Amino acid sequence: MPEDFANLALPGGALAPNLAKAGIYATPDEVAYTTYTTFNTADTIDGKPNAIGGFSPERVALRRAIAMGYRVPDMMTILDKGQSVRAYTPLPPAVSGHDPQFRTPLLDHDPARAKALLDMFGYVDRDGDGYREAPDGSPLSFHHASVPTLRERQRNELWKKSMDAIGIRVSFDKVEKLPELRKQAKLGRVQSFSYGWIADFPDGENFLQLLWKGSIGQVNYAMFDHPEYNALYEQVKRLPDSPARDALIARMVKLIAVYAPWLVETYKAQQVLVQPWVLGYKKHPFAHEPWKYLDIDTARRPKR
Repeated sequence: MPEDFANLALPGGALAPNLAKAGIYATPDEVAYTTYTTFNTADTIDGKPNAIGGFSPERVALRRAIAMGYRVPDMMTILDKGQSVRAYTPLPPAVSGHDPQFRTPLLDHDPARAKALLDMFGYVDRDGDGYREAPDGSPLSFHHASVPTLRERQRNELWKKSMDAIGIRVSFDKVEKLPELRKQAKLGRVQSFSYGWIADFPDGENFLQLLWKGSIGQVNYAMFDHPEYNALYEQVKRLPDSPARDALIARMVKLIAVYAPWLVETYKAQQVLVQPWVLGYKKHPFAHEPWKYLDIDTARRPKR
């Protein structure tokens, strides 16, 4: 069910009476789908300094502050229409390595802590215009890329309000088509954008590869190249499922939270509406085309 119709079909989270009367029922759209905003961590973009890139303490602090400043709860209400749940780890529940107990204040919406962190590392408003400058006094801003859809316009409005509240200037680059945006991101030319990943197989490695140095130029849009993370990934991809492997994955998840190449946002929690004449429907997290396993009973179709 498209999110735009969630308030009509599931007002207050309950199936609308007219749909229930017609024999339609709702069932979870079980899918291993994580959404996030990716930040380019390279020092430069096309040879120019990248204000949010690098691993110096002040740049890491800046990315953390941006993450804490963004209103993920509002995004879940306005954009997702309640069809998502808050995520703290990139690994959704259906994949190995997921830790349901993992939670970090680095991903909580907390503008007061974000502003305190920025103050601590020298990101202050020196000219009184309401926006902070970098520690060296230079102008501070970053670009958020998006495609021209209603949903992304709403997201950009939310980013603008969120960053204004903590004194960071954000501008928006429009890219006409998502494939072109991804192409630019592969080349390291995108400073930030919001995206998501649906697991291809039930293993946390499928998400962890997105920040491995070997995926730069492919799906590592954050240009993240961290020696410890890379070394851990090389071990993880060779090990079978085990507590030892899960421990390495847990360390990688913590590194993502600490260095903030991503703001992990949500797991999708959408619903599928099923007509009463469809028999045997059960959504599988990784098998996305179940049609050959279903049957229909035309006698259950409403008479017209």
